[in-house]
Amino acid sequence: AIKSGWNSSVVSGALVDMYVKCGNITDAEMLFYESETCDQVAWNTLICGYSQHGHGYKALDTFRRMVDDGKRPDDITFVGVLSACSHAGLLDEGRKYFQLLSSVYGITPTMEHYACMIDILSKAGRLAEAESLIYQMPLIPDSSIWRTILGACRIHGNIEIAERAAERLFELDPQDVSSSVLLSNIYADLGRWSDVTRLRNMLLDHGVKKEPGCSWIEVNGQIHVFLSQDGCPKY
Repeated sequence: AIKSGWNSSVVSGALVDMYVKCGNITDAEMLFYESETCDQVAWNTLICGYSQHGHGYKALDTFRRMVDDGKRPDDITFVGVLSACSHAGLLDEGRKYFQLLSSVYGITPTMEHYACMIDILSKAGRLAEAESLIYQMPLIPDSSIWRTILGACRIHGNIEIAERAAERLFELDPQDVSSSVLLSNIYADLGRWSDVTRLRNMLLDHGVKKEPGCSWIEVNGQIHVFLSQDGCPKY
C-alpha cells in the first residue's frame, strides 16, 4: 500500500501503530525511519510505544527529534513523554517537560498529564510535592490520582499523607475496600496494630466488607468451593 502511494502517511502511521501494539518496537521504528511521510500521529505513536514498552530514553530522544523535524507536540505527545519519565524514574526531566507543556506550547494540562506528574513525584519519594500538586490542580482529582499517592506512601512509609489519601478515596467511593486495606497494611508495616483494629472496626461500622479469598477443586465430577473464612469440618 505504501509503495502504491495510497495516502502513505496514513498507511505508515497505521503500520507503526500495529507494530507498537504487538510489542514489535524494532519493526515499528524501522518502518518509521524508512518512511518519508510520517506525520504527527506517527511520531506520537512511536513516542507512546517506547514509553509503554519501557524505553523511556528512546521516547525522550524521539521527542527531541520530532521537535527538530519541525513538528509541534500536542497533548498526546506529552502524555507519552511524561509517561516515559515516570517509567524511567526521570524526576528532573519530568518536571521540565511538565513545565514546557504549558509555558512553551500553550497546552492546558489534562488529568492524564497531572496523573503522570504525580506518579513521577510519588515514585521519587516526593510525596509532599505530589500532594501539593493535587491540591493545586484546576481539575477534581479522581480515585486513580489518590490511589497512586497512597501506594507510594506504603513504599516510602509516609503515614500522614497515606491517611489523607485514604480519606479522600473513602469519600469518593465508600464501598471500595482496597484503599482501606492498603492503609491497614501501612499501619501493620509500622507496627501500629491498634490503628489496624480501629480501621477494621470503622469499616464494619460502615457496612464495608472485604471479599473473602476463594478457591475451588473438582472431586469426582463435582466442584467444591472454599472461602478463606471457612473452617475445617469436624468429624
